[in-house]
Amino acid sequence: RVVIVDGVVYTNQGELVPDNDEAVLQYVMDTKGNIYVFDDQPAIRHSTILAAGPVAAAGDIRIKNGVITYIDLNSSHYFGFSPFKREKARISLRKELQERGVNVNCIN
Repeated sequence: RVVIVDGVVYTNQGELVPDNDEAVLQYVMDTKGNIYVFDDQPAIRHSTILAAGPVAAAGDIRIKNGVITYIDLNSSHYFGFSPFKREKARISLRKELQERGVNVNCIN
């Protein structure tokens, strides 16, 4: 789980999330606004992190110097081809990130 304070992303130990601007990580946000970031591995998927529980948003994320430079909603597992589900997720994600000081222009 990561913590975002004033737009900066920290690990749950209070350290800056390591840069991954060159590689894409995965993220999932639960319905309470908790965000989890993890490496893309065959054994770990968006649904694995929350044990198939309710998800508000999920996709790819890039972070540089603790700042989110890119985030999307490219989880076909959760949103498939439903524009309604994807837009609902976009609204939830935007709200949570704005409240935490993130520049929401990074949302794709």
